[in-house]
Amino acid sequence: MMKQTITPIIYNKTIFENKDSLIKKKSFWAGSSLYMDEETKLLKVNLPDSQAFNVNCHATFALENGKRATSLEFNYLDNFHEKLALVGVSGKGYGFINKNIDFVIPPKYNCAKAFHNGFALVSNWNEQTKKDEWLFVDKEGKEYYFENNYVEICNNCEDMFRVSTEKLQLAYYSDHEDNAGLWGYVDGKGKEVITPQYIYAYDFQNGVALVCKGKWEWTDEGGVTFFPGQKWEKKMKGGYVSDKEFWGIIDKTGKEIVPCKFDEIQFFYSWYDTGNTQYLKAHYGGWKNGKWGIIDLSGQWIVKPIFEALGYEVFNDDYFEFYSEDSLADVPIGIYSIKEQKVLFEPQFFDVDFNDNGTIIVEMYDKNLNRNITQIIDKAGKPIFKSKWSSIYNEKDGLYQVWIMEKGKRLHGLIDNLGNEILPCKYENINWLDDTMVKEHWCIFKQNGKCGVMTFDEKIIIDPIYDELRKVNNYFFYATLKEKEGLLDKKGAVILPAQYKSISVYNNLIIARDEDGSTLYSILQKNIPEKTKKIEM
Repeated sequence: MMKQTITPIIYNKTIFENKDSLIKKKSFWAGSSLYMDEETKLLKVNLPDSQAFNVNCHATFALENGKRATSLEFNYLDNFHEKLALVGVSGKGYGFINKNIDFVIPPKYNCAKAFHNGFALVSNWNEQTKKDEWLFVDKEGKEYYFENNYVEICNNCEDMFRVSTEKLQLAYYSDHEDNAGLWGYVDGKGKEVITPQYIYAYDFQNGVALVCKGKWEWTDEGGVTFFPGQKWEKKMKGGYVSDKEFWGIIDKTGKEIVPCKFDEIQFFYSWYDTGNTQYLKAHYGGWKNGKWGIIDLSGQWIVKPIFEALGYEVFNDDYFEFYSEDSLADVPIGIYSIKEQKVLFEPQFFDVDFNDNGTIIVEMYDKNLNRNITQIIDKAGKPIFKSKWSSIYNEKDGLYQVWIMEKGKRLHGLIDNLGNEILPCKYENINWLDDTMVKEHWCIFKQNGKCGVMTFDEKIIIDPIYDELRKVNNYFFYATLKEKEGLLDKKGAVILPAQYKSISVYNNLIIARDEDGSTLYSILQKNIPEKTKKIEM
């Protein structure tokens, strides 16, 4: 291992105290940058001659008390995943350590990836072929070998590795172009259980995987231009094409539970969040004459394919957005009800959001005001209150943030859920409104280019002197001034002046970074009589 070169200066000095918190300076790491690993709460230390944890790295670990945790130093240092961290050691290779910073898998591999679902991909260098030979290990270091050779192997998901025998460059733009290949699946023992056969495929999630059948052919035709004259213009110079794509869904045996017959299938966002949705977006009938509809996990139509485009979510297991033209064209939005099997609103809205209470926030054109407004309506289209606001958003405990355009300026305020004005629209911004601040009737505001904190009756708590304020938790605010960060308590007392490149606050630690290095502070939350002390550092 490399020789230990950097040790911190240790302190135990109180630098700030009020009725809620006691802040102590614990250590200073000269020329180093500290970051907390969320899984273990160990501190990763980027030492002075290190560029980053994954590039030209020279790093070690520190404890929450600020002291060095180990004499070991690393040339690659990843975050912990599933209780193990991938590390690299110059002259040896990549291995894995536990939270005690002990090697559980020695640094002997030429390449490696983090653990996913109990397995990590690793490789040995083959001097004869001049290529990496990939295998995988479990958390005890037991090695497993793949039955066949693959050009791409993805991380394990639900005990399945997605593998491809091809890595292809397409002759055209596709949302799936980074996924073009010939894909199959390997189980957690290295056995190929689904033969590579899909031109596109995705990882298993909730027991199923999205796949596409087709046939790749090479074309030398060049000069094909996509989005001509626009900033994302893309010119192709030949590549692979598949004239037809047939999308479906398979289970872990390779059985098509949704037949591969659709032009495209997409999961709604809630599938990735919870896996509880029973609905899938499906395009059928060819891209020239076909339409979008909604199917279930057996491939049956829940809503027939009658739409030009669909939104990305099903709200309350019922409503979804649809478009009469391609949604990329910035066209009006309509709303459909799955339960009622009918269009609730023809395309007429410019933006749509759904509240948990069943009301709908819509942006629409107001003939009387001769401009767009945001309105809250019920599912029959009846307004909950008369609106004049350009935007209504970020509902918290019955309050909404709003803004209105006046003389070319966007002015912000607050209203309640009946449209009553809580704060008039006269501020450059009202932001970082969370549940706690709403209950305390506080908000961050911006006036004359500066940010402060006030009550809902406009009593100033923190003077508007900062370029930016961000609430950290119930006790602290980040404060930015001339692109430098500081830290305030909730009444504006300065804990750390705005002179740092960055500050991070964790549950019981503060890390402040500047050009000289990183300073670590401890936080003790308490409950003592009202007082505020600022102690010189």
